[in-house]
Amino acid sequence: MAGSSTATTEKRRLLPSMPTSRVSPLAVGAFVVAVSYAAVFLWLWAGEAPSYIGPQQVIALSPEPTPPELDLLRSGTADEPVSPAPLGDTANALPPSLTLEPPKPTQAEPVAEAPSRPERPRANSNSALALPPAPLPGLVANGPHGPLPVISSTGQRSSIVYARPSGLTNTNARLPRVALVVGGLGISETTTRNAIDKLPPEVTLSFAPYGRNLQTWIDRARAAGHEVLLELPMEPYDYPANDPGPYTLLTSLSAADNLDRLTWLMSRFTGYVGVTSYQGAKFTADRTSMEPIFEALESRGLMYVDPGASRRSTATELAANLGLPWTKGDRAIDPGRTARAIDAALANLQQQASQNGVVVGLGTAFPVTIERIQKWTEGLAPDDIVLVPVSATARNG
Repeated sequence: MAGSSTATTEKRRLLPSMPTSRVSPLAVGAFVVAVSYAAVFLWLWAGEAPSYIGPQQVIALSPEPTPPELDLLRSGTADEPVSPAPLGDTANALPPSLTLEPPKPTQAEPVAEAPSRPERPRANSNSALALPPAPLPGLVANGPHGPLPVISSTGQRSSIVYARPSGLTNTNARLPRVALVVGGLGISETTTRNAIDKLPPEVTLSFAPYGRNLQTWIDRARAAGHEVLLELPMEPYDYPANDPGPYTLLTSLSAADNLDRLTWLMSRFTGYVGVTSYQGAKFTADRTSMEPIFEALESRGLMYVDPGASRRSTATELAANLGLPWTKGDRAIDPGRTARAIDAALANLQQQASQNGVVVGLGTAFPVTIERIQKWTEGLAPDDIVLVPVSATARNG
């Protein structure tokens, strides 16, 4: 037995020694977690698709631009006439496609200045008077895209009825006349408000067709005494690299397609005396494309303001031949967007008026442009010039 015991002891001595410490808690925890994940995976695999599969990021793709929704305008039937009424009676003549705010003061009632806005010198005695809100009776009809201007049954035209009075009197009729048009309005709320509130009411304001609540801005502009224009986007030579926007009038389109686009553009708001082109060097040079547009403008009682930037433009000749009231810009007042450049342009415009009698200046509603026009008009002496709306420079034929 002793020999057997000795042999067993010898075998144990030759075997590798086993660890005698306890199992690590971390290993136990890792094992439990692994088993738990495996169980969850098996449950998900065997069951229905889960309703939640973890964090998600939703990316909204921008849709193709659509025409802006206008609070005050709704589409109607093609040129559905509105029952005409005398121009002095606005009670029952508003078209069903328009909803207006309560009437603003008419020309018999002065517009109250905001308390925080200081008084500024005026170019003539009528400058503090508001213009009546649009639309006026008999001057609007429902179109396929909204209200359209029309000549009333009594022959009244928007180019006359919506115009601001010239302010010319026996004492100032011989003075040089300057008309200013400031455009690019209706897109930026701040810019539009500044132009309406800070520029003299004799300055004509031009609105792009793409803004929201345009009729509200037009009502506000007319209440402040400004007559307004509608900007028509027209094809430039580098289109489509330079795209004026949706519903641009194009030389590649048929006359019917361009007229449909014109109808959409003219339906954006009411109360404008006429239209002006935005860009459009190529379109205005194409007489075939321009003629149907000008015929439509003349038939609706509007005027046309040619920016005067393109030497190839056929606009003024065509307007004269068709009997469309027109005028032409003589100088851009802010090609250089600095105070010094704008001041120099305004001084040159005033000098040109002294030589020619009447001039038209055009600018864009940059903050510096608004500021310099305001300063310039404040510095005018009563016998320097007469600041007139652009409608006062229109030629008929």
